[in-house]
Amino acid sequence: MRMSRRYFAGSLIAGLALAPAARAARWIPQKASSRIIIDNDFSGDPDGLVALVHQLLSPKTRVALITTTPLNTRFVEPALKGRSATAAVDVARECLRRTVPQAPIPVIAGPESFDAAPGAAASALPERRFD
Repeated sequence: MRMSRRYFAGSLIAGLALAPAARAARWIPQKASSRIIIDNDFSGDPDGLVALVHQLLSPKTRVALITTTPLNTRFVEPALKGRSATAAVDVARECLRRTVPQAPIPVIAGPESFDAAPGAAASALPERRFD
């Protein structure tokens, strides 16, 4: 089917006229509707860091706390053995500093083994309200 010049010109004008409305529709103001706690082994593969950045930049969530977990002992580099959760704190803080440096989000290391009792990360749950 061949398009007539009149149909093409009308479509082009309609598209140009509606373009500002389409752009405005993409920028609907977003407000944080939930608080989240992020818990991951940030010293391992980068998928946890991608998820962290995604949540930090998301306008629909407010990160209240970041906790770190140890890596499985089978996957730990010798330099991180016994301190992978502590090393993950540095990685998460650096990611936080580069993404939203003004955000006062606590980053706390979890236990260094999966057998350990709950530690500082478990008692660090925020008690403040976010309205």
